[in-house]
Amino acid sequence: MRTLTKEEIDKFVDESNYELQSYQKSDCLYVGFRHIELNCLDAAADIFLLGAEYGCVSCMVYYINAQWDMQNVHLALPWILEGAIRGNVWCMDRFIQCIYFETKPVHACALGNYWAKMVIKFSSAMYRTHLTHEYRIRIKKTRASTCFVCEETEFDEGVTLEKCGMCKYVSYCGKACQLVHWQEEIGNHISKCRQLKILQEYYKPYAREFREAIIRGDDPKTMDRLQTLRTKLGLNRPKEQYKELLLLLNNNNNNRPNPYKYLVARKDGTLHIGSTPKVM
Repeated sequence: MRTLTKEEIDKFVDESNYELQSYQKSDCLYVGFRHIELNCLDAAADIFLLGAEYGCVSCMVYYINAQWDMQNVHLALPWILEGAIRGNVWCMDRFIQCIYFETKPVHACALGNYWAKMVIKFSSAMYRTHLTHEYRIRIKKTRASTCFVCEETEFDEGVTLEKCGMCKYVSYCGKACQLVHWQEEIGNHISKCRQLKILQEYYKPYAREFREAIIRGDDPKTMDRLQTLRTKLGLNRPKEQYKELLLLLNNNNNNRPNPYKYLVARKDGTLHIGSTPKVM
């Protein structure tokens, strides 16, 4: 079997994921592809992870795909977020389509709206997405006019809706519905609001700066604001802090709970599972 050349791998990666054309590629990406050619998929995933830990966005994308194929969505999530905060539109879109719509116990709609804005902001004409500014605003208005819990609308007699004071996205017909939505086992909305607050304070003002610096090839280890954001999101939490959760969500665990329950955020807005404690 003929081995793909470096140029052929570059062409394949760029054509299969247009967003990666802008990002520099590490040697780990090419070594990982060599292992895929040999059908050593687990080894390829390990090598992509190594490249991701060095900050290679292309390796992040292929590690995400590998873990998704192995049904390890909980391991893919932190790397989707790592790629997203580096300005990769594919990772932002993946967050919306595969995380926002699947998060348990209910959708992370405010976070989905936030990342939709970022996709619209950074995507080029070559990036195919159904997201448009008009579509996002229409969904936002629909959400604002309906109580998220009981689904009463502003058009129902005697109903006055108020938006969540933190995210300003979801609406409630009263305090009772808001408290229901904030309960961890029912809506867990407070966790998502707190993660949104982190993103608005530590990511939004610097989003373009991060994206342009990474594409330019700047060393992310020297980007203090990016490293602060990783800390605030819990991406660099030591593995010891969530090793029991990893065992619980292991594919070989017959009593494995639904991993979508552990997506997005803990009560303080940080991730349940981090990416790596390394500075990257």
